[in-house]
Amino acid sequence: VNAEKTRILRAGRRQAIAGVVVNKAMGLSRQERGKLRAALHRQRTAADAADVGERLRLHGKLAYLFMLNRAQAIALGWRQSARSG
Repeated sequence: VNAEKTRILRAGRRQAIAGVVVNKAMGLSRQERGKLRAALHRQRTAADAADVGERLRLHGKLAYLFMLNRAQAIALGWRQSARSG
């Protein structure tokens, strides 16, 4: 085991591996979910909401979150058919 790559992740701290929080249930951090929630809100309310690339990028992020933690994704508005909407 490479000692330089080894860390002790204690229970009271955020345990993140490759950007995914893995303490009790896998998912995104509160900060990342907040950024995603804000981006979704901007996409729904902004005049330039017709940007297909941004809509697909956000759908991909939601799909990734759905893969990690369904409850978090549903709370942010995940719909299976969100891509066509």
